[in-house]
Amino acid sequence: MADATGAEAGPAVTVLIDAEDDAAVTAALLDAHHPAAGCVVVHPTPALSSSSALARDVLAALGRPVGQLADERISTAGAAFKAAAAWMIADGIRCLIVLRAHLLSAGGWEQLIEAGRCAGVQLVLVRHGPDSRRELDQLLDGVEHHTTKDAGEVLPALPARTVPPRPIPPGTPAAALPPGARQ
Repeated sequence: MADATGAEAGPAVTVLIDAEDDAAVTAALLDAHHPAAGCVVVHPTPALSSSSALARDVLAALGRPVGQLADERISTAGAAFKAAAAWMIADGIRCLIVLRAHLLSAGGWEQLIEAGRCAGVQLVLVRHGPDSRRELDQLLDGVEHHTTKDAGEVLPALPARTVPPRPIPPGTPAAALPPGARQ
């Protein structure tokens, strides 16, 4: 993750082990989804482990219209991941968190790692529950990475979200207005 100055600290790939498959960990990670602040969280489509489906999930998390991929002549997983990397760069994304990464194929991990490298993002692959997929460990042998069990270590420092004020309906009595809105 980036430090307070924005400088990257440590390897660009972090594997978060959520051995207990804790709902609170998943909720905290989902709450970190804040593209305007540079963090995108991908929750891959259940029961689909193909690289193409994963690429569509990444693009959807980036807020891109995945229904238009064919119109843009993006028909392969590789092309979709290149498009995702380009959007991450254009949008200033610094952190990409992928939930349920233990369910993805080795090809999906390879594509994510390459897209993250190309885009210069901190990639967090979250492995929930007991996991014994050795091929994923072998894939990581050739990648500089860090493994942790501390979700707080991977959560980016994000600005507080502000909810825009709702418009005040015309004719609202002054006594019904919040103190800052009274004139």
